[in-house]
Amino acid sequence: MQPTYEIDGQEYIVQPMRRNHGLVVLIEGSDLEINLQDIDQCKAEVTVNGRSHLLYAMQLDNTLYVHADGRHHVINIIDEFENGVVDERDDGGSLKAPMPGVVEAVYVSEGDQVVVGDVVMLIESMKLQTEIKSAVAGTVDTVYKTAGSSFDKGALLVAIAVTAEKS
Repeated sequence: MQPTYEIDGQEYIVQPMRRNHGLVVLIEGSDLEINLQDIDQCKAEVTVNGRSHLLYAMQLDNTLYVHADGRHHVINIIDEFENGVVDERDDGGSLKAPMPGVVEAVYVSEGDQVVVGDVVMLIESMKLQTEIKSAVAGTVDTVYKTAGSSFDKGALLVAIAVTAEKS
């Protein structure tokens, strides 16, 4: 599953990844080296392939509004790991980080009951917030990260013990 965004009316598949101690974003197969420095809650300096830009960004639900270089951009999140990332070798209860980032909020505790689609965690990567949702019904077994924790792509965030289906 790849994250898909609509940027200024055109759909793109976007894949953030770490490379050589930095962040590279692959957009439709093109590499962009990115360095982002927050200035305040809505203002940042972003360097893309060595060129710096001052930008202002605000997120409202699944839409990110960005103003940079005198231009306004609207980014709609179409499919940003809708049901979290599931380890194909497990029963679906391991939620892993779809990209490197920081935990903004944790909405569950060990022992909590969840159903498919429950938001268990909110993460941020490159100024975009992503809800991590349960792909299974069950009991939260382990919460591996706390608010403020950083993580790499693929890091285990939450483990859920799957509730056996009743026949």
